[in-house]
Amino acid sequence: MMDQATHTRLNQEKFDGWAPTYEDGRYDFFRRMQERVLAQLDLKDGMNLLDLGCGTGWAVRRAAVLVGPRGRACGVDLSEKMIEQARKAAEGVRNVEFQQANAEKLPFADRSFDRVISTMSFHHWLRPSVAMKEIARILRPGAKVCIVDPTADNLLMKWADSYVRRHEAGHVKMYSTAEYRKMYEEAGLRYVGSRRIIALWFTSKAHSAEKQSS
Repeated sequence: MMDQATHTRLNQEKFDGWAPTYEDGRYDFFRRMQERVLAQLDLKDGMNLLDLGCGTGWAVRRAAVLVGPRGRACGVDLSEKMIEQARKAAEGVRNVEFQQANAEKLPFADRSFDRVISTMSFHHWLRPSVAMKEIARILRPGAKVCIVDPTADNLLMKWADSYVRRHEAGHVKMYSTAEYRKMYEEAGLRYVGSRRIIALWFTSKAHSAEKQSS
């Protein structure tokens, strides 16, 4: 396995380079995907949402509107440049917050959030099971998490995973639906199910779970 320092550096370099153009028209499919995810999460006034691997914060800004001034929308990302762009884009919006952080060690208190999302970031996470436990820790009882990522449920996606791993240094792995279920359940979360989302040449799924009320 790649060491943490190398993994972090490779991903920071890649996404620092993307940051200045991340919200131009070439990446509109990300916005459409994030809009679908937010729509299925039933966000209400006063809720707190966290976006893991938030990039320039489009989904966070959109969620800030949906949760209203009594709620809070936060984003974390490994990339310093992505966080810089996110803060600039959200300047003047009072109920947003961005921090540079790793999903394996989140800078938030226990039971801080009602909703957690991540779109097209999970395959970059070095130790996803550790991150899942962090997600479970910061979720309130009854809260929900939705992770969208290319899902290796067939031979085509397994081949795509192998291809990307050979050509993208920061890529770790695309997981199957069964692996998502296992990671959620091992973190103490109830796997709710998945919904297929098509983007570009690959097939992505939105994997949802919830933290049961204690």
